[in-house]
Amino acid sequence: HTAAASQTSGNASNAQVFNASLYNAIMKVSADAVAVVGNQAGAAATPAFGSWSDAELEDSMNSAMQLLKEQLVDMESVANGIIRPILTSATKYIEKLILKMHKEDFNKPDLNRTSAY
Repeated sequence: HTAAASQTSGNASNAQVFNASLYNAIMKVSADAVAVVGNQAGAAATPAFGSWSDAELEDSMNSAMQLLKEQLVDMESVANGIIRPILTSATKYIEKLILKMHKEDFNKPDLNRTSAY
């Protein structure tokens, strides 16, 4: 986690753009894999594996789907780790702004006052 990856003021840094692209790519692969898992649920009945028995094919498909599901959990964990620094920084930045606004005295009329937000 570098400072460039978690800064919240100004334009997005190169690290943030890279992390966002990486996060989006991981989430796309994850979504596509979820679609494959969903589409393969009834595919065991297809005669795609030659001499395999229905039971062998079903066992193999179930094992493959279980492995894929486990990998999806790992992918989600990696994606969350990539995006967490900027989300944490943004949350802290917003909290600071809210606290700063709560300290401003709105009871005194000041026609020349403009909000710093």
